[in-house]
Amino acid sequence: MPNNPVQAAGEAMPEGPSSAYVEAWALCRALGNQLSAALTEVNKHGNNVFAYVLPSGHDHTLCFGEIDRLDSFVELPVDRVERLSLQLATALDQWNAQTNTPFMAHVPPTSSGRTFYYENMHRDRELPKGSEAATRLGKILAEAGRIIRDNPQLTIDRINIDRHGVYTAQKVPGVPPLTDAEAEEMFK
Repeated sequence: MPNNPVQAAGEAMPEGPSSAYVEAWALCRALGNQLSAALTEVNKHGNNVFAYVLPSGHDHTLCFGEIDRLDSFVELPVDRVERLSLQLATALDQWNAQTNTPFMAHVPPTSSGRTFYYENMHRDRELPKGSEAATRLGKILAEAGRIIRDNPQLTIDRINIDRHGVYTAQKVPGVPPLTDAEAEEMFK
């Protein structure tokens, strides 16, 4: 049974990380910041030094190297994804606080041909529960989303639906996608 905000009687509440884990990561961050500050000081004297640290038990737990130009250091893709995801998550928190609507982002790789999109995590809360119309509408919207995401050759950027009709915005090669404000203005 999944752990939901309201637990069934006798169901275990989800546990967070242990205090030892949290303390270990806090120490890693603190020591990493100290090492970074020390390297910054070393690099002020004409060096371009970096450090590479592995957990104990490896042959070389602490390595130093010099790179030709500190600006040319290339971030690993996984590190960039993690950094940008954290920035996106923080921005989503700010957006959610401003709109009082809990949005989440779906970001597929660009090579998939799909576009990123946002989803209201509580969109079903506003629909009448249990009604046949709400159930049918939910299925239609889910299917429309799958069709658009799974068929990039359709070049559909977005679809807006209201009581007056359905409006489709196409992706045009070489033309940047509409901003949300531009789309709202266009589809009024």
